Amino acid sequence: MDEKSDHPILVVPRVVAQTSEIVRAIIRFEGDENLTKLPVVITPEREQKTTPSREAFWEGVRGKADAGDPRQLEILISRLEEMGLDVDPIESGVALRFPDPGGSNTEFRLLRVTKEGRTRLGRLKQQLGKEGYNEEIAIRYITPIAKWVGARVNPQKGDLEGISGSMFPIKILSESYRDRYLELVKKTLDEICAEAEKK
Repeated sequence: MDEKSDHPILVVPRVVAQTSEIVRAIIRFEGDENLTKLPVVITPEREQKTTPSREAFWEGVRGKADAGDPRQLEILISRLEEMGLDVDPIESGVALRFPDPGGSNTEFRLLRVTKEGRTRLGRLKQQLGKEGYNEEIAIRYITPIAKWVGARVNPQKGDLEGISGSMFPIKILSESYRDRYLELVKKTLDEICAEAEKK
Protein backbone atom coordinates (compact mmCIF):
# COMPACT_ATOMS: atom_id res chain seq x y z
CA MET A 1 0.00 0.00 0.00
CA ASP A 2 1.41 3.36 -1.05
CA GLU A 3 0.27 5.90 1.54
CA LYS A 4 1.64 8.85 -0.47
CA SER A 5 -0.70 8.12 -3.36
CA ASP A 6 -4.09 9.83 -3.68
CA HIS A 7 -5.59 6.46 -4.44
CA PRO A 8 -3.95 3.87 -2.17
CA ILE A 9 -4.88 0.25 -2.79
CA LEU A 10 -5.54 -2.10 0.06
CA VAL A 11 -6.16 -5.76 -0.76
CA VAL A 12 -7.90 -7.71 1.98
CA PRO A 13 -8.34 -11.45 1.39
CA ARG A 14 -11.45 -13.07 2.82
CA VAL A 15 -13.31 -16.35 2.57
CA VAL A 16 -16.43 -15.85 0.48
CA ALA A 17 -17.69 -19.42 0.46
CA GLN A 18 -17.22 -22.71 2.20
CA THR A 19 -16.94 -25.26 -0.58
CA SER A 20 -14.69 -27.98 -1.82
CA GLU A 21 -14.61 -26.59 -5.37
CA ILE A 22 -12.78 -23.30 -5.54
CA VAL A 23 -10.54 -22.89 -8.57
CA ARG A 24 -7.18 -21.41 -7.78
CA ALA A 25 -6.28 -18.65 -10.22
CA ILE A 26 -3.63 -16.03 -10.86
CA ILE A 27 -5.00 -12.49 -10.89
CA ARG A 28 -2.95 -9.82 -12.66
CA PHE A 29 -3.76 -6.12 -12.46
CA GLU A 30 -2.65 -4.09 -15.46
CA GLY A 31 -2.92 -0.33 -15.76
CA ASP A 32 -1.09 2.95 -15.84
CA GLU A 33 0.49 4.60 -12.81
CA ASN A 34 -2.57 6.83 -12.25
CA LEU A 35 -4.76 3.74 -11.97
CA THR A 36 -7.23 5.14 -14.49
CA LYS A 37 -7.51 1.79 -16.26
CA LEU A 38 -7.45 -1.43 -14.33
CA PRO A 39 -8.43 -4.39 -16.47
CA VAL A 40 -8.31 -7.64 -14.52
CA VAL A 41 -6.88 -10.70 -16.21
CA ILE A 42 -7.64 -14.03 -14.56
CA THR A 43 -5.57 -16.99 -15.65
CA PRO A 44 -6.77 -20.29 -14.20
CA GLU A 45 -4.05 -22.71 -13.24
CA ARG A 46 -4.15 -26.24 -14.57
CA GLU A 47 -7.36 -28.01 -13.74
CA GLN A 48 -7.18 -29.30 -10.21
CA LYS A 49 -8.87 -32.26 -8.63
CA THR A 50 -11.46 -31.35 -6.05
CA THR A 51 -11.08 -32.77 -2.58
CA PRO A 52 -13.67 -35.44 -1.80
CA SER A 53 -16.21 -34.30 0.79
CA ARG A 54 -18.72 -35.92 3.09
CA GLU A 55 -21.45 -33.92 1.37
CA ALA A 56 -20.51 -35.50 -1.96
CA PHE A 57 -20.71 -38.92 -0.32
CA TRP A 58 -24.19 -38.29 1.09
CA GLU A 59 -25.40 -36.87 -2.22
CA GLY A 60 -24.06 -39.91 -4.06
CA VAL A 61 -25.38 -42.55 -1.67
CA ARG A 62 -28.96 -41.26 -1.34
CA GLY A 63 -31.46 -43.34 -3.23
CA LYS A 64 -29.08 -46.24 -3.85
CA ALA A 65 -30.69 -49.61 -3.13
CA ASP A 66 -27.55 -51.02 -1.48
CA ALA A 67 -27.38 -48.05 0.89
CA GLY A 68 -30.89 -48.61 2.20
CA ASP A 69 -32.43 -45.97 4.46
CA PRO A 70 -30.00 -43.00 4.59
CA ARG A 71 -31.12 -42.15 8.14
CA GLN A 72 -30.06 -45.60 9.34
CA LEU A 73 -26.69 -45.22 7.61
CA GLU A 74 -26.22 -41.79 9.21
CA ILE A 75 -26.93 -43.31 12.63
CA LEU A 76 -24.39 -46.08 12.03
CA ILE A 77 -21.65 -43.72 10.87
CA SER A 78 -22.37 -41.28 13.70
CA ARG A 79 -22.13 -44.07 16.30
CA LEU A 80 -18.86 -45.31 14.78
CA GLU A 81 -17.45 -41.77 15.03
CA GLU A 82 -18.48 -41.63 18.69
CA MET A 83 -16.47 -44.83 19.22
CA GLY A 84 -13.33 -43.14 17.88
CA LEU A 85 -13.33 -43.98 14.18
CA ASP A 86 -12.37 -41.27 11.70
CA VAL A 87 -14.70 -40.94 8.73
CA ASP A 88 -12.48 -39.87 5.83
CA PRO A 89 -13.96 -38.87 2.48
CA ILE A 90 -12.20 -40.59 -0.41
CA GLU A 91 -12.82 -40.42 -4.16
CA SER A 92 -15.15 -43.44 -4.17
CA GLY A 93 -16.99 -42.72 -0.89
CA VAL A 94 -15.80 -42.78 2.73
CA ALA A 95 -13.26 -44.85 4.64
CA LEU A 96 -13.72 -45.57 8.35
CA ARG A 97 -10.39 -45.77 10.13
CA PHE A 98 -9.13 -46.14 13.68
CA PRO A 99 -5.89 -44.31 14.54
CA ASP A 100 -3.25 -46.64 15.96
CA PRO A 101 -3.36 -46.26 19.77
CA GLY A 102 0.24 -47.51 19.78
CA GLY A 103 1.42 -44.21 18.34
CA SER A 104 2.29 -45.09 14.75
CA ASN A 105 0.95 -43.09 11.82
CA THR A 106 -1.15 -46.05 10.70
CA GLU A 107 -4.91 -45.75 10.67
CA PHE A 108 -6.53 -49.18 10.77
CA ARG A 109 -9.24 -49.25 8.11
CA LEU A 110 -12.24 -51.24 9.27
CA LEU A 111 -14.36 -50.63 6.20
CA ARG A 112 -15.00 -48.47 3.18
CA VAL A 113 -18.44 -47.43 1.91
CA THR A 114 -18.82 -46.41 -1.72
CA LYS A 115 -21.23 -43.80 -3.07
CA GLU A 116 -23.23 -46.72 -4.48
CA GLY A 117 -23.81 -48.06 -0.96
CA ARG A 118 -21.41 -50.99 -1.37
CA THR A 119 -19.01 -51.94 1.39
CA ARG A 120 -15.56 -53.44 1.41
CA LEU A 121 -13.67 -54.38 4.54
CA GLY A 122 -10.25 -52.84 4.95
CA ARG A 123 -6.81 -54.36 4.99
CA LEU A 124 -7.00 -54.70 8.75
CA LYS A 125 -5.07 -57.98 8.96
CA GLN A 126 -2.10 -56.63 6.98
CA GLN A 127 -2.12 -53.31 8.84
CA LEU A 128 -2.22 -54.98 12.25
CA GLY A 129 0.60 -57.34 11.30
CA LYS A 130 2.75 -54.50 9.99
CA GLU A 131 2.46 -52.66 13.32
CA GLY A 132 3.17 -55.77 15.42
CA TYR A 133 -0.40 -56.52 16.54
CA ASN A 134 -2.03 -59.94 16.63
CA GLU A 135 -3.54 -60.51 13.16
CA GLU A 136 -6.21 -62.78 14.67
CA ILE A 137 -7.99 -59.60 15.83
CA ALA A 138 -8.85 -58.98 12.17
CA ILE A 139 -10.08 -62.54 11.64
CA ARG A 140 -12.32 -62.25 14.71
CA TYR A 141 -13.66 -58.97 13.27
CA ILE A 142 -14.35 -60.38 9.80
CA THR A 143 -15.85 -63.77 10.77
CA PRO A 144 -19.28 -62.57 12.04
CA ILE A 145 -19.59 -60.16 9.11
CA ALA A 146 -18.95 -63.03 6.69
CA LYS A 147 -21.90 -64.93 8.20
CA TRP A 148 -24.19 -61.89 7.98
CA VAL A 149 -23.44 -61.25 4.31
CA GLY A 150 -23.28 -64.90 3.16
CA ALA A 151 -19.54 -64.95 2.45
CA ARG A 152 -16.49 -66.93 3.55
CA VAL A 153 -13.37 -65.67 5.29
CA ASN A 154 -10.07 -65.85 3.46
CA PRO A 155 -7.73 -66.26 6.46
CA GLN A 156 -4.57 -65.54 4.46
CA LYS A 157 -5.80 -62.19 3.12
CA GLY A 158 -8.09 -61.37 6.01
CA ASP A 159 -10.86 -60.57 3.55
CA LEU A 160 -14.19 -61.93 2.36
CA GLU A 161 -14.61 -64.28 -0.56
CA GLY A 162 -17.58 -65.88 -2.24
CA ILE A 163 -19.30 -62.56 -2.95
CA SER A 164 -18.89 -60.26 -5.93
CA GLY A 165 -15.74 -58.16 -5.61
CA SER A 166 -15.57 -58.88 -1.86
CA MET A 167 -18.26 -56.19 -1.51
CA PHE A 168 -21.71 -56.21 0.05
CA PRO A 169 -24.54 -53.68 0.67
CA ILE A 170 -23.93 -51.39 3.65
CA LYS A 171 -27.62 -51.69 4.59
CA ILE A 172 -26.80 -55.14 5.97
CA LEU A 173 -24.70 -53.45 8.66
CA SER A 174 -26.73 -50.25 9.04
CA GLU A 175 -30.16 -51.91 9.20
CA SER A 176 -30.16 -55.69 9.69
CA TYR A 177 -27.17 -56.04 12.06
CA ARG A 178 -26.43 -52.53 13.32
CA ASP A 179 -26.38 -53.22 17.07
CA ARG A 180 -24.41 -56.43 16.65
CA TYR A 181 -21.97 -54.71 14.29
CA LEU A 182 -21.42 -51.85 16.74
CA GLU A 183 -20.72 -54.38 19.51
CA LEU A 184 -18.26 -56.14 17.19
CA VAL A 185 -16.45 -52.88 16.41
CA LYS A 186 -16.24 -51.99 20.11
CA LYS A 187 -14.79 -55.41 20.91
CA THR A 188 -12.28 -55.08 18.06
CA LEU A 189 -11.17 -51.61 19.16
CA ASP A 190 -10.86 -52.79 22.77
CA GLU A 191 -8.60 -55.65 21.61
CA ILE A 192 -6.42 -53.27 19.60
CA CYS A 193 -6.12 -50.88 22.55
CA ALA A 194 -5.28 -53.73 24.96
CA GLU A 195 -2.51 -54.88 22.58
CA ALA A 196 -1.20 -51.32 22.31
CA GLU A 197 -0.84 -51.12 26.08
CA LYS A 198 1.32 -54.26 26.10
CA LYS A 199 3.69 -52.90 23.47
